Amino acid sequence: MKKILTTQRVDFISSHLEQRDALDQRWVDLMLAAKLLPILVSNNLHCVKSLLEHDHFDGLLLTGGNSLVAFGGDSSARDDVERYMLEWAIKHQKPVLGVCRGMQLIQHYFQQPLELVPDHIGVKKQLKVVGDAQITNFFRSLKPVQVFHQLGSYLSRPPLETIAKSTDNVIMAIQHDVLPIYGVMWHPEREERMRSKHIETLMFIFEGFI
Repeated sequence: MKKILTTQRVDFISSHLEQRDALDQRWVDLMLAAKLLPILVSNNLHCVKSLLEHDHFDGLLLTGGNSLVAFGGDSSARDDVERYMLEWAIKHQKPVLGVCRGMQLIQHYFQQPLELVPDHIGVKKQLKVVGDAQITNFFRSLKPVQVFHQLGSYLSRPPLETIAKSTDNVIMAIQHDVLPIYGVMWHPEREERMRSKHIETLMFIFEGFI
């Protein structure tokens, strides 16, 4: 099995005064179904640096949850960890998938504009596939996808290319023009109706470039 570094959200539990790393268990089920082994990453930069120094990994999944600090989020630790791992993936040309916040992190890293977008929280959006990139073969058959984000973009600049939009022209999927880096604004782990297509997409991203 390919070992895929998998990031986690940060939840503050006020009743216990705890900050907890958390991941929807559906991600583990989906990754295993795609014959990928998720390696859950703590939001601790020292831990991540040691992990990368002492083991081999085959890719990076940047999951959703939380906002980037630059846009009102409250976990600089997560921002630091994910930026460091994205730079590691770029340096070693490892495949990356960013989901929702993860895609926003990729866009922000490459200095793409992000802004508030209306009507993208808890609603379904139909995808308009743009271009003929190989990965879009998986997107063309997707039914409307559920979205949960306030931030988005209407514009992509190199090195990022738009590969899908919503009907209101918010960018829903991106790819890097050279590196195996992708982003989607919906949550594959929640899309039970088209689960097989999301499994195929994960296998394409993480198996096709290693």
